Amino acid sequence: MRKALKKWSPPEDISTREWNEKYRMLTKLESPDHAGKFDMMNIPWAIGICASIDDPEVWKVINMKCSQQAWTSGPVIGYVMKRIDVDPCSIGIMFSKAGEFDGFIEEKLAPAVKATPKLKGKIDVSVSRKAGNKKNFRNFPGGFLKLVTSNSPASGKNSTLTVAIIEEPDDANANVKGQGDAIKNFEERTKQGED
Repeated sequence: MRKALKKWSPPEDISTREWNEKYRMLTKLESPDHAGKFDMMNIPWAIGICASIDDPEVWKVINMKCSQQAWTSGPVIGYVMKRIDVDPCSIGIMFSKAGEFDGFIEEKLAPAVKATPKLKGKIDVSVSRKAGNKKNFRNFPGGFLKLVTSNSPASGKNSTLTVAIIEEPDDANANVKGQGDAIKNFEERTKQGED
């Protein structure tokens, strides 16, 4: 009976900041100086960003920052992991060049997911092709994570996304093969999304 109640209970209503601080674990690979329980006070500038990401009235968050400020490890991965856990949907992340998502998976996402018990069994971050996963595509119950590049117009065309994240937009291609602005085209993938 307890199992049935757990299956049918509503998802936890929790902010990205709260989810990170309650469930997220950092590995030495992600943060040699702060491995262990995630603490938003190590990146206090990201508290407002996380609040903006969660605000239903905000449809676009832009962060102008210097390098190595934990943008990807903090707000981006924290938000993606929270969505996979409590509010699954179709998520796309655009990188400027092919191969950049390899580093994202290997250095950021896979270690974060493996270190966070709350996500155990929810998303497979291994390199195995089981369950329809590919190098740039991961299924999870209720959604998927698709990684695309700005220099390949076709890589994001067929997906309808709820969430679109652009990593390093300054490095994105402006117009590939006459298809128009890569970032604008990727953002258009969210027109039919549920949020």
